[in-house]
Parts: sequence; C-alpha cells; structure tokens
Amino acid sequence: MSTRQEHQKTMIKNPPSNTIHFYVNGEAHTVANPHPDASLIEYLRSTGLTGTKLGCNEGGCGACTIMLSHYDHDNKKIVNRSVNACLAPLCSVDACAIITVEGIGNTKGMLHMVQERVANFNGSQCGFCTPGIIMSLYTLLRNNPYPTEHEIEHSLDGNLCRCTGYRPILSAAKTFICPSSGKPCNCSGDSKHNKDEPQFEDGDVFDLRGKKHPLFPAALKQYDPRSRDVIIENEQDGIKWYRPNSLEKLLEYKREVLEQNMNTILDNERVQENNKQPGAIRSPLRALPVQIRMIVGNSEVAIETRQKAQVYQSYVQPTTIPELCAIKPSQEGIEVGASVTLGKLTDYLQEEIRKVGKDHYSMRAYISILDQLRYFASTPIRNACSLGGNIMTASPISDLNPLWVALGCTANILDIDNNSRTVPMDQFFLSYRTVAVDPHREILHSLFIPKTQSAMEFARPYKQARRREDDIAIVNAGMKAVLTTVDSQTMIESFHMAFGGMAVCTISAKRTQDFLRNKPLTDDTFQQAIPFLIQDLPLSQEAPGGMIEYRRSLTLSFFFKFFQYLKFETIIDPHHQKQVDTSAITPLHRTYPTGTQDWDKTNIRGTSVGKDEKHMSAHLQVTGEAKYLDDVPKQSNEVHACFVLSQKPHAKVTNVDISVAKTIPGFVYYADHTDVEALGGSNRVGAIIHDEDLFVTDKCTSVGQIIGVVCATSLRIARQCVKLIRIEYEELSPVILSIKDAIEHSSYQGDNHHVTRFAQPDVTTMDELFTKYTNDPDHVLVEGDFFMGGQEHFYLEGHACLVIPGEQDELTVISSTQALTHTQCCVSEVTNVPTHKIVCKAKRIGGGFGGKETRGMLYAAAASVCARRLNQPVRLVLDRDVDMGMSGQRHPFMTKYRSLINKKDKKIFAIQVTMYSNAGFSLDLSQSVMDRSILSFDNCYHVPNVDVIGKVCLTNLPSHTAFRGFGGPQGMMAMEHIIEHMSFALDVDPIALRRANLYDESNHFTPYGQIVDYERLHRLWDQIMIKSDHQNRMESIQQYNSSNRFKKKAMCMVPTKFGISFTASFLNQGGALVHIYHSDGTVLVSHGGVEMGQGLHTKVAQVAASVLGVPLHKVFIAETSTDKVPNTSATAASVGSDLYGMAVQNACEQLKSRLDRFQSSRNVNYASWEELIDAAYHYTVNLSAQGFYKTPDLHLNWDKGRGTPFSYYTYGTACSEIEIDTLTGDFNILRTDIVMDVGDSINPAIDIGQIEGAFTQGVGLFTIEELIWGDADHKWVRPGHYFTRGPGAYKIPSFNDVPVEFNVHLLKNAPNALAVYRSKAIGEPPLFLGCTVFYGIKHAIQAARRDHGVNEYFCLDSPATPERIRMTCCDDLTKRFTANWPMKNQLIDDRLRDLDVSDQELDNMKHVQYRANGSY
Repeated sequence: MSTRQEHQKTMIKNPPSNTIHFYVNGEAHTVANPHPDASLIEYLRSTGLTGTKLGCNEGGCGACTIMLSHYDHDNKKIVNRSVNACLAPLCSVDACAIITVEGIGNTKGMLHMVQERVANFNGSQCGFCTPGIIMSLYTLLRNNPYPTEHEIEHSLDGNLCRCTGYRPILSAAKTFICPSSGKPCNCSGDSKHNKDEPQFEDGDVFDLRGKKHPLFPAALKQYDPRSRDVIIENEQDGIKWYRPNSLEKLLEYKREVLEQNMNTILDNERVQENNKQPGAIRSPLRALPVQIRMIVGNSEVAIETRQKAQVYQSYVQPTTIPELCAIKPSQEGIEVGASVTLGKLTDYLQEEIRKVGKDHYSMRAYISILDQLRYFASTPIRNACSLGGNIMTASPISDLNPLWVALGCTANILDIDNNSRTVPMDQFFLSYRTVAVDPHREILHSLFIPKTQSAMEFARPYKQARRREDDIAIVNAGMKAVLTTVDSQTMIESFHMAFGGMAVCTISAKRTQDFLRNKPLTDDTFQQAIPFLIQDLPLSQEAPGGMIEYRRSLTLSFFFKFFQYLKFETIIDPHHQKQVDTSAITPLHRTYPTGTQDWDKTNIRGTSVGKDEKHMSAHLQVTGEAKYLDDVPKQSNEVHACFVLSQKPHAKVTNVDISVAKTIPGFVYYADHTDVEALGGSNRVGAIIHDEDLFVTDKCTSVGQIIGVVCATSLRIARQCVKLIRIEYEELSPVILSIKDAIEHSSYQGDNHHVTRFAQPDVTTMDELFTKYTNDPDHVLVEGDFFMGGQEHFYLEGHACLVIPGEQDELTVISSTQALTHTQCCVSEVTNVPTHKIVCKAKRIGGGFGGKETRGMLYAAAASVCARRLNQPVRLVLDRDVDMGMSGQRHPFMTKYRSLINKKDKKIFAIQVTMYSNAGFSLDLSQSVMDRSILSFDNCYHVPNVDVIGKVCLTNLPSHTAFRGFGGPQGMMAMEHIIEHMSFALDVDPIALRRANLYDESNHFTPYGQIVDYERLHRLWDQIMIKSDHQNRMESIQQYNSSNRFKKKAMCMVPTKFGISFTASFLNQGGALVHIYHSDGTVLVSHGGVEMGQGLHTKVAQVAASVLGVPLHKVFIAETSTDKVPNTSATAASVGSDLYGMAVQNACEQLKSRLDRFQSSRNVNYASWEELIDAAYHYTVNLSAQGFYKTPDLHLNWDKGRGTPFSYYTYGTACSEIEIDTLTGDFNILRTDIVMDVGDSINPAIDIGQIEGAFTQGVGLFTIEELIWGDADHKWVRPGHYFTRGPGAYKIPSFNDVPVEFNVHLLKNAPNALAVYRSKAIGEPPLFLGCTVFYGIKHAIQAARRDHGVNEYFCLDSPATPERIRMTCCDDLTKRFTANWPMKNQLIDDRLRDLDVSDQELDNMKHVQYRANGSY
C-alpha cells in the first residue's frame, strides 16, 4: 500500500480532535483547546522553562530560539529545525518534539559541549541572548556534526547580541571544526585532534562527551499528524484553529465559511450598488474582510495581530496536506507546494545543484534562488515560513517575488470547487498586498519554477538592505536574460527584470524589457536603456520608506551589475574578460572572522586579580538558569500591567474612555494621575529636576507618554484592553520635532554651559580672533555643520518590574534598572511611602547601556501606584516596540563649527563650535550628557584657542536619555569631523594631521585645565601604527583601488580619551558589605552596583578574593538591594569597578586587618583559611565589614569652565580597514586593530569583551543604526511617532558585521595608581573607536569620487548608512536623481530623440521623479 493510500486510510479512522500532543525535552505534553493566538514561548515559560527568552516578540532577535523536530513519515527520517518560539503558534506544534536550552545540559549535571565552549570562550556577557545562540548552534550540530565555517555563520544569522561584539561566540563555535581534521574535537590545533568523535545509534547522535542528546520520542514516530484533523475554538472570543488533513477538506471549509458570510456579502453588494460610481467595477468578495488566514510559519500574521491590531477569526494550518507540502520535479523545472518551507526548498535546491553540478547552465535559476535565500530573513524564519505565505503576503519588498517574476514562474491556483488555473507571476501581483487569488474562493496551490533552458540564459538576484543578515530590502530585483549570437555579436533575445521596493507591489520594468529585446549587448545599449528604466520605476517624494533618490539609484546600479555580468559571462576569450571590471559583479567577500587577543599574562596580583576568569554567571547563562526579572515565578494574586500611551506629539487630552475595556473578562483596574493624588503622592517626576508628569494630566508633549495603566489577569487581556481604550485629543502647536525646529523656535532647556580658552593675548573674543586671522595667509578657515544621529539601546531584556506589596505599606520592587536608589526614591515620592519601607533589588539585568538609568524608575513608580491601590503584586514587562517607542535613545547632535589651522606646521589654531542636542520633551539627563560632550570635544588634540558651547533642545519627542559614552562620542565625533575637514582643505593625510596635533610635552592641558598623560597617548599611537602594519597595508590599498573602479578600500586610525567619573561629583561614591561565614570560610559580598553583563560582579569578587587571599570560588556576590547597601549611585559612567571594587577592597582590608591582628595576638599560624575563620569566630572577631569609597579631588566650575571633573582618562587607539561597494553602498569591515589602555587589568578576558562589544556598538552607532521619527524629513511617518521600533525596522550589527580580522591588544606596563588594583575603567571608552569604520568609509568614498572626477569636499553625516555611502559616491547613475538632475535633461533629450520617442513621453521621463505614480 502506498504512503498516500495509508494516509487516506488513517484519515477515515480518526475523528477530529481539539487536543495537541507534543514533547518538551523528552516529556510528553497534551494540551486541550489551546488558544489559537497563544505562542509556543508563552506555553514554555508558563511551565517553568524560562531559559527561552522573550526579547522582541517578532522573531528578530533570536533570544527565543529552540529546536523543533518532527518525523518525516514519507522519508522515514527526523527533521530538526531551529525556530523562533515567539512566532511559533502553540497549536502548530502537534506531533513535534521541542528541545529548549534546559534540555541539553545544566549546571547540576553536565553541560553540553556547545554550552561549555561558549562559556569558556567568554561568549556571554549579559546572557539574555545566550540561550538562543546556544540552541542555534546545537541544532546545527544535531543536523551536521561536521559543520563548515559557512554553515556555522549561517546558523547564527537569526541571533543578535548587544554585548559581546560576536567575536568570542564565533571563536567558540569554530572549535567544532578541527584545524587538522575538519571535525569536532578539543585539540585546539594540536596533534590530539578528533579524540571526541560523536557516536551514532539508530540515527540518533550522542554528543562529544558520550552523553546522549534528548532522543526523538518513539511515540511521535508512531503518530502521524496527517491521521486526524485538529479543530480548536476558543469559547470566549470565537477564534478558531483548523488543521485539515486533506486538500478536499480545506476547500470544503473555505466553502462553508463563504456560505456563512453570504448574507454579509449580499448586504455589502446592495450597499455598493447604491453607491456605485459610473464605470466602477467592484467585487463584493474582495470588500469583505478575509475571515480565514492560512498560517504556516506565522512570521507575518504575528506582526499583524500583535503590532497592527489585526484580528482574524479563523486560522487554517495546511501543513498536513500532502499536495501542498510536496516538491515535484520535472524535465522543465519543479512544482513547489505552497506549504513548503523556505528551509525545505533550500535543502532541495542545494541537493539538486550538488547532483547536477553548479556549473551546469540548467542550475542557474536555482543558484539565483539560493543566493537570494541566503539573506532572506534568518535561518529560524526560513525553517518555519512557507513559500506560499511569502507569495500571498505580497509584500512590496519581498526578496523572492521579483525573482519569481523574472524567472517566468507560474502560480497554480485552486478554487473551492477544485477547479485549477495558472497565472504567470508577472500578472500575479495586482496592487498593495493584493494578488490574483480570490481570498474567499481560492487558494494558492503551488508555484512552478522553470529550470534555465539554455547555456545562453542567465539570471541573477539583487538586494540591498541596511544590514546584510536578517533584514528587509530597501530595493531588490530579479533579472533574467536570454542571449543569442548573430554575426559574431551577442544580442539580447529577451530580457526580464522585476523590482521590489519601487511600487505598491512587485513591478516589472516593461518598457525597458521591450526596448532591450533584439538589441546588442553593448555599453551603448545599456546607456540607451536607462531612460526607459527611469520611467518604468517612478517614486513619489512622499513614498513610504523615504530614500527616494537612493532607491531609484539602486535600480540603475542593479541593472548595471547585471549588464556587466552578462558581458563577462559571454566573453569566451579570457584576455577580453579583463576588459570587464569585475568589481561591479562580485559581491563583497567575507571569510570566517578571526582575531587575536593580547595582554600581559604574568601580571597576577593575589589569588585572582589579573587572571582571565570567565564571567561568574557564564554557566548559568549558557544553560538558561540565569534568572532575569520576568523569570521570577508568578506571585499569588498577581496582575499584569500595560501602559495606555499618548499618540499625539503635542495635544490636550480631552477625554479617556475606558468603558469598553472594562467589559472584557479579566480586566482588573485602570490607574492614572488621579490615583497618585488619592495616595497623596507627587505626579511630578524627573531624573534631576521634576519637569514631567508620571501620568499625563491634561496635556501630552510627546508620543509615548503614560496616560494610564491597565491591570488585568493576564498580559494578553491587558493588551486587549489597552487597544479598546479611546482617547480624544485637541492638537496644539507648534510641534517641534527636530533640532532645526528647536533652533527656529528658540526652544531650549537647561543651562548653556561652555568651555573657552584663549592662547592669543591680543584678542578677547572668538569673533575678534576669527576676524583677525581668517585672512592671514598662514591659516586656512574651514566651517560647516555636522549631524550625528542618535542610537537605540536595544538591550535584549526590555524594561520590566515586579512590585510586591507587603504589610504596613511595604513595597518590594524588583526592577530591571541600573539605578536602584533612584528607583526607590521615585517610587517613594509617587506612592507617598517612606523610602525605608521600599526595597529595590536586582539580581542581574539583560543589558542596560544607560537606557535603564532613569526611565525605568518611572515605569516602576507607575506599577507601584497600581500595587498600592490594589494591594496585589503587579508585573509590568514592556513589549519591545513599546519600550523603544517611549524610553528614549542616544541624543542626536548637530554641531556648527568654524576652525583655523596653520598651513605650515599643520597645527590647529582655533576652533569655535556650538553643539545642539535633541533632548526630547523633558530634561532627564540631557544637561549632563551635553556637559560631557563639551568636556570630551578636544578628544586627544591640543587646541590653543577653543570655544565650545552646548545647547539642549526641548522638542516634542520622548525624552532622550543616557547611553554608553554619555555625550562623549558626540563631542569627539564633532572634533574628528573637523579634523577630516581640515585635512581635506590642506590636502594632507588625516592620520598625519591627527598625529601632529596630539597632546604633547609642551601642551598637555585640556581646555578646562586637566592634565593629559601625553606619554601614554603617544605610546598607544606608536603601537597601533606597528600592530596594524599601517604603511604596508596603505600601499596595498592604493594598488587595489587603482584596479577596482566599483569597490574601494580605505583605512582610518583614530585615538580616544575618555574621562572616568560622573560629572556630578557627589555621585562618585560607592558602598559594600562583606560577610565571612565561620562554618566554611565562604565570603558573601553585597555592593551597590548592578550586574548587566559588564562583569562587575566577577571583578568585584576577584578583588575580594585577592585581598583576603582566598580562591575565587569562596566568594559569592549577592543580588544588589537597597536594604543591604543604601544610597547607591547608578551603575553607569564606567565607574562600577572603580567605586565598588574600591569599596569591597576597603571592607576586605578591614577584615584582613582584624584577622591579622587576631592571628598575631594568638601567635598561631592556622593551617587553612577555614581554620582561621572558625577560630576568629569563636574568639568573637567581627567577620562582617562595611566598605565605602569616594573618588577624591573632583571639582568643576562651569562659570569659569575650569576644574578637574575626572579622576583619570582611559585612552585607546584603533585602526580599521573597510571596503565599500560604490554601486550599492554596502560595506565590509576587513580588519580592525585596537590598542587599549586599561591600566593593570583586573580581568583581561572581561576587559577585552568590553572592548569588542563597545567597538561593535560604536560601529552600529556610526554606520547601520538609524533612528527614524515622523518629522519634516520623514513625512511618511506620523508626526512624532517612532518608526524604527523593533528589530524589523531597527538594525544593530549582526554576526556578519564584525571585522573579518579583529585584533585587541591591552597596553602593557601601564599601571593606574588612581583606581583599584591599578586598573582602569573600560565600559564606555572603546565605543568611540567604532568611528574608524565611519571615517574609513568616508575615505573610500573619496577614492570613488576621484575616479569620477569629483574632487570637492563633501560632508558625510552619521550614521554612514548604505544610502549615504551610495549617494555620496556621486557617479553618473546617482547624478540622475540628485540636485544635478536638471543638468542631465539635455543628455536625455538627445538620447531619446535618437530613439524616436514622442515629446510627451520625453516630458514624462524628464519629470518622472516628481510624479506620484508608484507611491505607497
């Protein structure tokens, strides 16, 4: 009996069911009637498996990655897939085996090799992303115990990490490949390779330690999910989940739903008939909202329902319908079922290419598809989402749809009566999200993909996004050409190209295609085709997504690339192939990242300080056992809170209607400003000054302000209630959104601090100085302005808190915050509870970067109001998009400057700058951020005459806040921009100019009078020159650029100087409490710092161990809590180790002194530490001590602009080499060398991790990461709304963005007498070195511009996005869409008149960029 017949037989036997059966870590689970909208991660975490983290809830960060396995009954094999548990519907995992991070190893038993190696290689810092990374690698090894480097990188393309910089994770993963044998081992490259061969048994793999993986359950091999239907319906809201096991049942179900809605349809027809306009054609079926949503991977539906408030009443899971899950080959190509996952399609195509050979012409179409799939979303998304789902979504920026159109694919469609029809894909996409499939009567059955039919048929895909991995396209394209030879000349027989990102749907360039038919394959043909392509692809200036000129330029760039590819492929003589510049054809090349880490391994002090100990929580993090706030078990009678937020940037709130929300079962309470008044608290809050309302009273001044809080029995219900609350506004003006708006309206806040220094006795003001010396022939004046965008923190764990009320008004506040005391005080003021009854605590937080320094205290205060009013525990966990939309970012800056430099000695003579920051609607920490920017402006350079003014702009955006670097990067970036401008004006190497202006023996005082260690600065500069092999590589770069027109390399070197201390001197204090227990001599340390991945607890423990002379394992760090150490400063400003290391050292030295006196008085040398402690206890020696430290001698007088605001400086230098694709704006970091001054490192491994992580975050700041708000520059976004919310729209660097070679060196023999154990702070200083990539990109752009005869100066604002890179390269293609466009009109006139184009068509082409056609 065939498999199909067996399937039909079992279908008859088994009735439908509303239960699902699956396994989790080897244990059977049966769930009856789960909610159709419930996700797998909700279920897993509800069962106590909290190792799977919820980072973004949209499948973009990978923190929720698990392994999902099922049994392929047709092929008798187990299929393992990494998937996003946040997207996977719980209903969809019937018959699956789920493995979470808890299932592969734990600290009480044995770690899996993946867990152990990531921990040992310091691949975990905050640890929130770590379980997902572990599971991605684990799934890879389950499928392939012998992975290649490419496969390792590929497996991690759906995982993000904000802390580590990725390099240590990649280094750990590479150990699975033996350098000798290419197989997994522990040899580290020595001759003992391959000693841990994996074992196999009945197809199940053991790990390399001999411990068996969780086996695929035998019961699931016997259970074929195709044997029954699954029908689940939620009684409360009527939402239904249906998994039919045959195509006939699916069509029948659609027919039933259609009949049920017929009355509605008929009513709709009558309404439409009455309102019908003459000539209008209307479809009543299309007017009816879609009632059935086909769902396989849920990657689109999840976003629609969670973020776009879309509601679907019926889901159909078509994954058990054989016809829809099959791939059927034929001589002409393959027919791919609509339910086939993209991962399965990838595997199939790879196998076909392997069998036939990648060089055979018939595989070209398949290779093109694989090339596009490589950067389609991520591995977990491809493993889950279906081909049909991607097609039917009809996204205007789908990566695959343009390729289907270009390749000549056809869609096979079935209606509810089982009638079939085919539609060519170039006729399939009708308009925005609308396709040639009636959603009520038809389904997409399959897609036919033809093979390449001849050796003269060629196809290629193209895509450009903000980031290569896991990013939606800005523009993409599919192109195919069939060529022929006529009289020894290559002719174009047919040409097909389709684009995404250029219209409301996938669009073909039909006029261009028609023009190219039967034309010769020549450069003239390409040039003549350009005007047609421009007309084919118009874009309105108001088109959503913006970047109009860039997108239009990309279409020409892709066309040019394909044309060059065709020319290269059709030239038989290799000598003539050299005439084609292959730099236009080949993609940027990357190899597996490598690097070195170098430090003084002999500098060990005591038992632990100086050792490269791994993070104390590393093993907990890699096993998922490390607990974060939302992992705290549910409390008795707990409610979930969800914010009601303002949706207008400046408006009166005239009415808040919660009546409908209150009717929802599970609604508990709604709190607003009246509840604060009822408690007797203060609704006015703020980080420094109280200038904002906790709850909006009558007027909102930004989008995202808290109007109220809904409390409900579940988070799902709380979210539902929030959507039902109606708010009425009266909009106010002006609406000030940008720095330019603020300047226009003189909208400022805070104090205009400034620092001024004059070295010229003959002048008294800057105006006088510039007037006098501007016309001096020995000086050159440069002036301009520079914009630097902000940055999203993107900590993997969002803002969260749990407030537990106790007796006598006590409150326990567990919060994901960097500032426990600030939170305690804010809660006290708002709830009218004295601070001694409020305990704030944090075990660890999943990243902070400054974003959890102040804003989180407001959220904890709001939750505390609810807890007080209800006398119930309240849990508040912000969704990723909500968190990003309301909690603020790094401050955008604009700097206006003028500068004079001496032509002869290349010394800077004078600089005057005014820096403006966009602070948002309240002051928060913006004044302090601006102050540090002013104090950091000089970076490492002596400027004899300088005037720096800072202005903080008050705007109608959410309040921007602290971020790693705290204004320092903005100030230093302004200085480096001026250096670059001056080097261009003088025509000198900017590296030489930097070296000439470094602080030196004669000039080593900052503008505010603090001494700079110029000798150390010069050591660093000299070492980076040597370590980077600068001179030889520069010669190589010049040779490369001379022979590659469309790819350019460049290298940049930059120093940094970062002041260590809070600029508010009173904050530079820290406390600690140390206990020694007499029973076993163990040490418990409590201190005021918060562990957020930076290794603070590990360093503090090392300090305690070395002072007391005990091994590190004797020391344990307790959670940070205000009832242990009071009056703490925020863990920020890089001073955590300095303050709390010193405080712990102080406490331990007290204890050591007592023990020494005790031992001396007893005249006994105890044999062990344990004996000493026990004896001291019995002789009543106090074994507890409080330590305290304050940073001495800090002061700053802003009236005079003089003082010593910092304890010391941390210095560093970096050199980065980059490569850009001048046609697309894509770039690659080829190599980065860093030499960093960390003093005598307490822990080199942690310090290097901080350097790599900070540098990578800096690369993101200066290149990839771009904040987009609804303002004058982004009119397609609602005013004041934040567009780049969540990983779908906001991109941080990924594994594919790290330097291909990444070398970090710690400066040796560089002790720092001013900090604990002669160390230096390191958390923030390296971030600015990411600008070496930015300025490397700028130098590469200059090289490209020179090739095109463009030699004038240009300003490159930050970040250097692909758009800015491409458009500033300024070639003949971009000029058609920039300000030079009118100059090209005559050229177009001449070319088109030669082609006999009508005057009307010519006019349309010339003005096409101003038309609205194609906007969406």
